Amino acid sequence: MPIRFFIGILLVVLLAGCQQKATADDHLPRTDYATGYNGNAQIPDDRTLLKENDTIQAEKGFMTLKEANFEPQTIVVGDIHLTIHDVKRIHLEPDYSMVDYFHQLTHKETFDFVKAYVTIENTAKETRHFSPVATLKAASGTQSFERDIYLDNISGSFAPSEKKQGNIGYITEPGDDALTVTTSAVFDEHEQQLTKQTTFTLQP
Repeated sequence: MPIRFFIGILLVVLLAGCQQKATADDHLPRTDYATGYNGNAQIPDDRTLLKENDTIQAEKGFMTLKEANFEPQTIVVGDIHLTIHDVKRIHLEPDYSMVDYFHQLTHKETFDFVKAYVTIENTAKETRHFSPVATLKAASGTQSFERDIYLDNISGSFAPSEKKQGNIGYITEPGDDALTVTTSAVFDEHEQQLTKQTTFTLQP
């Protein structure tokens, strides 16, 4: 009788532990939107950074998540649907091998940047040309698309119904709490403008 009692107690404890783990996991944001992402040549993969102060040590550097926003938003620009899946503010300490790359963008040895994982879809039956960022404005000033640290090739020509996924990211200064992004216009295959530019906000 005592043995059955102790076995029963043990089962209750194990089940409670499993339930606690499931509950904890339920509070983590879903990141399946980036399952097919192959990574980036310059920036460590941030997909495991889900909570404030999460860190990752990778070959390309050490990253700490400072803020994150996993509320998706979709911006419609004519035939282009731009979906923002996450926005993160990350502190990056680049590996020594990456210093030359980042010195083109900043003289700081470590820095913060804001990034977003996006999906861009051409819903038209014809080719469209589009860039998710033409300019980016923050308290510290305005940056052009040329200062994107990811270079994930998600701009340019979109075939009919084509989707592209990847990151956009920009180095920020203290006080750059929100970033106002202006997209490009949408152009057809003959480079004729079809829509005006649109603005949206990146808020970690």
